[in-house]
Amino acid sequence: ELLCGLSVLELCLVIAIKHHSEIYDRDPFNFEIIFARFAKFAKVSTTMQGIERAVSLKAFERLRHMEVILPLTNSVGKVQKDFEMHRLALTYGQINDAVQKYQALPTEVAQWAKSSII
Repeated sequence: ELLCGLSVLELCLVIAIKHHSEIYDRDPFNFEIIFARFAKFAKVSTTMQGIERAVSLKAFERLRHMEVILPLTNSVGKVQKDFEMHRLALTYGQINDAVQKYQALPTEVAQWAKSSII
């Protein structure tokens, strides 16, 4: 339910996190890692092109506030927020369910969620 209330950008970041977690066996990640993965998708996507880094960072922070992702440490103020390491608080099944149930999700985003990783 919570995931179906996300914006398309936020869901795209969750999908990027899922892909990263699948490739790197659930290794921690930071915004920079996830933004780079999302940016590769956005380059070939007609609906997600032109999304600014600052807007993506805000969406990433919202995922943190919603506890979709959790910081590894309470290093507030010590590490620049772009580089603070996080872990995913969801299962892949929860993400896949949300992608299927999401209303009016652009087809290319749904295909990216199911695809082998970009």
